[in-house]
Amino acid sequence: MDFVLGLSVTSAGTRAVLVEGAAGDGATLDQFSSATTDDLVLALSENPTFGPALNAAASGDGISTIGVTCSHDATTAAGLVVDDLLARGCRNVVSVSELDAAEALATGLADLAGYTEIAVCIAEPDDAVIAVVGADDVVLDGIGRAAAPAPENIADHLLTTLGDTAATPQAVFVVGSAPDVGDVAAALEATLEVPVLSAQEGDLALARGAALASARSAAVAYPPARPLRLTRVGVLSSVLVAASLTFVVSLSLALTPQPASEQRATSPTAGDARPVAGPPSAPKVVPSAPEAPPPAPEAPPAPPPEAPEILPEQLEPEQVAPVREVASAQQRWQAPAAPPPAPEAPAPAPPPAAPPPAPENVAPAPVYTPPEPAHVPPASEYTPPQPPAVQPPGYVPPPVDPAPQPRLRDRIIERIPILNRFHEPQFPG
Repeated sequence: MDFVLGLSVTSAGTRAVLVEGAAGDGATLDQFSSATTDDLVLALSENPTFGPALNAAASGDGISTIGVTCSHDATTAAGLVVDDLLARGCRNVVSVSELDAAEALATGLADLAGYTEIAVCIAEPDDAVIAVVGADDVVLDGIGRAAAPAPENIADHLLTTLGDTAATPQAVFVVGSAPDVGDVAAALEATLEVPVLSAQEGDLALARGAALASARSAAVAYPPARPLRLTRVGVLSSVLVAASLTFVVSLSLALTPQPASEQRATSPTAGDARPVAGPPSAPKVVPSAPEAPPPAPEAPPAPPPEAPEILPEQLEPEQVAPVREVASAQQRWQAPAAPPPAPEAPAPAPPPAAPPPAPENVAPAPVYTPPEPAHVPPASEYTPPQPPAVQPPGYVPPPVDPAPQPRLRDRIIERIPILNRFHEPQFPG
């Protein structure tokens, strides 16, 4: 069986949680808390539950991933914890930022509770993290508590973040290991008109988020469930990949939501380690075949008698929520009057289209190559002699018949004047 180990390191101490399942979405098998970070790995190795798990992690069996997150004031201590784990031979040790752990925890709570949009506030001794899960994205914001540690400042910051986004949360979860978590919840409860919920084992929220985030970072085959959008913080220190399926997280810290006014404050002692019987985990939504829509999530286990039962609603299709503006932190933020009705079951996905036929192998058209022209010898420069000029024959007039000569008789008569008047000469024919 695979496990995931989550560790959170703050200036006030450390917390560890061992979760069943390679995805970090199973029941809590054991938890550990200490007021110091000294020899944390050694203390875990001596624990009857964490010790065998660490030994299995060193051999490549048992623990799939180990997620280590920390506050800004405990970066050095967290680095030493990571070095000790690597020196022990543990594999798949992932450093997770507070923002990444908060994002994984918030999306898991939204899916578990059946809400489309929620807000999660993780209050730690050094700082606080706000995660607003919307229909299309997750808005993350970090708050340093050194300059403004009052719970009212965290409540005002959450109201400002809600005013800057288009999300309309259906509930606000307040968790964390800070001693004034109850005061933060009370300040929000006095300002908001939506349910402000706390959770059992809320002090393990950051460690549980580290376990989820480290498991998601190892599952590189899953695309992110929602795009991230940061406000007033730097770029994420580690790249995480969220599950593309409807990720139902059976968080032990959120299995029994209860109003913040009824939460009982608990202070873990140093070195306190106690096994926790994991409550029945929520059903995990498995992608169904294309011809059948996925089943609706079942209701979570019934809460104690004094706590109201929160029934999960069916997830709605993603849509952009109307933008709501908050003029100031003192203005009361109005929540939607009632959750929208559940959508109808989606129609089965159409079968994939047949691939287009392979193109026929068409021979290329022949390229015409004209024949080379025949060799024509250059013209000779020899000039033949001109033929001799031929003089045309001279003009010879046609022969002219001589005039007929008169007869002798006529010539005699012509000479005799008297006879010539009556004589008309006749010429021989």
